[in-house]
Amino acid sequence: MKRLIVPMGLLFGLFAILGVVRADDHSPVSLTARPAKTTLRPGETVTVVLSNFCDSAGNPADKMERIVVVANAGEILGGASAEMPMTPTGNQQAFQVGEGTVEFDYRAPLHCQKDEVKITFLNSLAYGEIDKIPMNLTEPYQTIATLTLKLNCAHYLLLEYNEDYLRLYGKERKDHRIRAILRIDLEPWVADNMLRVTNLSLLEFQGSANRVSATDQEHMQADTASPDFYNQLLLLFLDPESDDVQGLIYEDVPLLIDWHGDEIPEGPPDRINVGPVSEHRPDKREARKAGQDLAGDFPTDNETARRLRRMQRSLTQQFSATQVHPDNRVKTTQGETFFAGEGSWEKKFSNGHHRKTYRWELLLD
Repeated sequence: MKRLIVPMGLLFGLFAILGVVRADDHSPVSLTARPAKTTLRPGETVTVVLSNFCDSAGNPADKMERIVVVANAGEILGGASAEMPMTPTGNQQAFQVGEGTVEFDYRAPLHCQKDEVKITFLNSLAYGEIDKIPMNLTEPYQTIATLTLKLNCAHYLLLEYNEDYLRLYGKERKDHRIRAILRIDLEPWVADNMLRVTNLSLLEFQGSANRVSATDQEHMQADTASPDFYNQLLLLFLDPESDDVQGLIYEDVPLLIDWHGDEIPEGPPDRINVGPVSEHRPDKREARKAGQDLAGDFPTDNETARRLRRMQRSLTQQFSATQVHPDNRVKTTQGETFFAGEGSWEKKFSNGHHRKTYRWELLLD
């Protein structure tokens, strides 16, 4: 199906016929934008308040005037989608001036590619009540203000987890889906391969579960979860010769899920572990070899030295036996500061499936 593109002049005439464009221009030509903060971390949400909408004569704009808010990265939360053709590139939402104050939330991009984002505010030719012309037909016209927000991209780990489950039992269907995105803020600590966790934020969580039969339909929903426990230290697995980052050594982050709705017997999990999902069988022979290689690294001329050597060999064997999980090994790099990896797991049934995916991104800047 082809989409009809309406030229601006024809659109203006149509609006005039419908009585949604005023003959004299009282559209706002200025406004004041006040964000709660001006520097954001990846995925962080901030509230922005707009006020002082004034027309070209300096008078307050009418409450039925409209504006379009456009972000060149990230997401505008709230308002109505402005989906007309010929609109500026980027996430955009339409708002009505109303009583003179407009409030919306802005979420910074999850993936740091620039050190700042730009939000542009435009007036519109559209004017009038929403039942005469829907908000999604609000066409941006002229830029009346801009807002620049800084992004603090230094040292963070982004974890993304997805789970999809489906089973069919005759006329009964059971399914659940879970999605979680975490940002872990880090700072260098002690050694070159050590990073200390300074903060953990749950940026996004979605969970839904259903049981549908011939006679019943049950539904559960989860919009949030809470970390049960997480490690305060992240280790970088470095190449011993080049010191290049080869992977991560970090424990899973358990999330306790806050489900609400109907009770589904043997329903979705109350807890997930955000971390590697594929199967991993460490090679114990490599662990033993790593310990044996230490035999000549320590003096053995007294009992204390021999005891220390035995302890060191034991610790090395234990560590090597838990080698870096394949899902936590670097698969993608950009320069010397960005690293990423991923993994997946799937179990197929004759009547359904169970899938999990995991992805991580590390930025050292």
